[in-house]
Amino acid sequence: LTVCPSGCDYGSIQAAVDAVQPGVTVEVRSGDYAGKIDINKSLTLRGVDSGAGLPVLRQVGDDSIINITASQVVVESFHLVQIQETVSIEKAAIVVRSSHNTILGNTFEQCGMACILLQDANFNSIHKNIFGEEDANTAVAVQENPPSREGTPVGCWPQQAVAQPALGIVERFTIILQKASYNQVTGNYGQQLYTQISSGTMSPGGSNNQASEYKSSHQNLVIGNTSKVILEFSVSDNIISNNQGAIEITELT
Repeated sequence: LTVCPSGCDYGSIQAAVDAVQPGVTVEVRSGDYAGKIDINKSLTLRGVDSGAGLPVLRQVGDDSIINITASQVVVESFHLVQIQETVSIEKAAIVVRSSHNTILGNTFEQCGMACILLQDANFNSIHKNIFGEEDANTAVAVQENPPSREGTPVGCWPQQAVAQPALGIVERFTIILQKASYNQVTGNYGQQLYTQISSGTMSPGGSNNQASEYKSSHQNLVIGNTSKVILEFSVSDNIISNNQGAIEITELT
């Protein structure tokens, strides 16, 4: 089944996704497509250069571009552009809240808060995606006393974007694994980007100053990325190897 601005089965990606049966491949040809895509069935969504470059998926408003809630979904070979700043990591360019999916060979020109978020998502593969370097010299100003990394603005700018951890500057991320296990993050490319693995919301609360309830992230495989890998809040048994950035471990106290 094909999608293109004119002359194909559909002119809208969402209309094609809604119409197909599970297991079908939706081929999206060159063009500029705007709006959120909700994928709630097993399918392959594949971008194809039909003569004018890979299809471009653009954010509308402050929402995500692709939201995946089904299993066995493949999203491959798109150019994603998320310009608008969003208010939480929950509106990353691609959000996955299901298992056994593949995010492969996509290019992220810019992301608002995060490029890819896996949340309550297991056994997924994020492989050979390219994160743009257009904003290598951009730093983001935040409140004078920034909150903890959990819940702060994050995104897909290279490490140079944050420079030194000076007051008022927030680290930005490309890939976030939150309450996510058994995922593979391999061969993704950028400029010393940040990948975060955390166990979810961990802010202290309650009369006994206990940490809020969380679900651990464990046994993820993060190999061969140009990333600094950050492990936060009681994550365990993750395999981190051959990434070009340093590893930072922040345990809950």
